[in-house]
Amino acid sequence: MKKSKFLIIFITILIVAIVTGTIAIVVRKKQLAETNNTEIEQNNETEEFVQIFEDGTKINVSEKLLEPKQVEGLTIDNISLTSKDFQTQLVAKVTNATEKSTELMLVKITLYDKNGKQIDSLDGIISPLTPGETTVLNVNSSLDYANAYNFDITKTN
Repeated sequence: MKKSKFLIIFITILIVAIVTGTIAIVVRKKQLAETNNTEIEQNNETEEFVQIFEDGTKINVSEKLLEPKQVEGLTIDNISLTSKDFQTQLVAKVTNATEKSTELMLVKITLYDKNGKQIDSLDGIISPLTPGETTVLNVNSSLDYANAYNFDITKTN
């Protein structure tokens, strides 16, 4: 009689464990599916102004971001904002459109999302330029800002 009682308890515990495990697996799969769907939706939203190449490089395609900018008489154009492996690079041509030579200029680049909310600010340096001279502005960040909508550039010194 003891053996049959023990066997019934053992079988009951085994059935409860199997049912509990099965329920836990089903619930976890459902949670993972919901998480993946949320991540896909977020990625689609965050990639609105980005074209992604096969090697994972992201290039910003926002028309507003690519518009020429002005700072202290300098024209900033031919703008490129790219990101790969969470390394963002903003590269632009800078032309001295004034009749005076400029000195070394520290600048702040403020990135914005499509709602005009500030994403972050990056610091850059523009080398001295004579009238009509052109140089390259190259600003890097260890964060992924490829999906920025626009940016402002201001002199900081």
